[in-house]
Amino acid sequence: MSDQGTTKKRPREEEAQDTAVSSSNGAGATSTSGQEGRDGSSSKRPRPEESSSSSSLLVGGAPPAAPPHPEQQQRPRPPRPALFFGSNIPDDVVQAVADFLYDRCHGENVEIEAKVGILIDKTTQQRIQMPVQNEVVLAETSNRWYTFSSDMTVAQHAHFNRCLNKSGEMSQHSESKVAYKHTYETDQFFTVQGKKTRVSRDQKTNAVIGSIQKRRIADLDIFSPRRPFDYRISVNVEEPVDLPSGNPERERKKDRVSYQLNNLKIDLTQVKSNNMPNNPAQPPSYSQMRPTVQQTQLDLTHELEIEFVNAAELAREREIRINSQGRQPDRFLEITANFINNIRGLIAQGQNIQHHHPQHMQQRPQQHQHQQNYPSQQRR
Repeated sequence: MSDQGTTKKRPREEEAQDTAVSSSNGAGATSTSGQEGRDGSSSKRPRPEESSSSSSLLVGGAPPAAPPHPEQQQRPRPPRPALFFGSNIPDDVVQAVADFLYDRCHGENVEIEAKVGILIDKTTQQRIQMPVQNEVVLAETSNRWYTFSSDMTVAQHAHFNRCLNKSGEMSQHSESKVAYKHTYETDQFFTVQGKKTRVSRDQKTNAVIGSIQKRRIADLDIFSPRRPFDYRISVNVEEPVDLPSGNPERERKKDRVSYQLNNLKIDLTQVKSNNMPNNPAQPPSYSQMRPTVQQTQLDLTHELEIEFVNAAELAREREIRINSQGRQPDRFLEITANFINNIRGLIAQGQNIQHHHPQHMQQRPQQHQHQQNYPSQQRR
């Protein structure tokens, strides 16, 4: 009897258990989890991100992006650089050159140029040595212990030719294009009333390009120990004069390529000089024959310089400063800085080439054929 009662009772208990399990899987799931939490069980509550992720998946949304990595979170930016006295101090070299030009750039027919070369110690006949590590302006003095040589080797000359061609080629795709020009000129030198006169002619047409008397105003030398070259900034006056008569005392032929960018022009020149046998102290007679090539002394040099196409630009800025007594802003320092930075950029191109002074190289003069690799309407 008891066995049968027990047997009959067991299905009812199993049905009750099944009903409880079914209830827990349904609406009672939350209460069960809450009960476990109240009972201190080891079950963990779902994380907020897990709940939101599940909700997104249930409604068909995309899973949320992962939180940013701590290193990728934006950090507070440091404050901008501040100045106690409110303005930047100009570069010392630029300021020194600006002061030098300010006192000498006014007047008519002023020429401002910078020649690339080497400062040579008169005693050692080598490049000067100074206890400095950076670019420095040498003081103007009448008793100079050094000289400036603007000559360079054929290899250096060819290297700069390639660098300038590359710069010109790249500029053709920009707003500021480098203009290229190749000229062949002959300079003849005369002495007229104790003054040197230079007559320049086109080698192809023999047409007179100019007749001038060049007067030196001042030079400023800059030593660049970190670079293979130094440079000299010169201010001259080129006054036009009438054509002189007679035979020239000396002559030089110039093969020049020019690269112009706005108001600055770089000239890369090969110069063949013929020293005539005339006595400069006595005017040559009209019957004197022109010397043959065998009677002349040939000298081949290679020069690199950068100059203002129109130096009056600086003079105008100077006038603005003077007339406004400094109250109106001018661009004098800005133009000077651009001039210096172009010189520095030019010199930096020679960093990886041989830079021994040509005077110490035992080799016969060689000529480099100028090359040009990009189209220009100004090529001759």
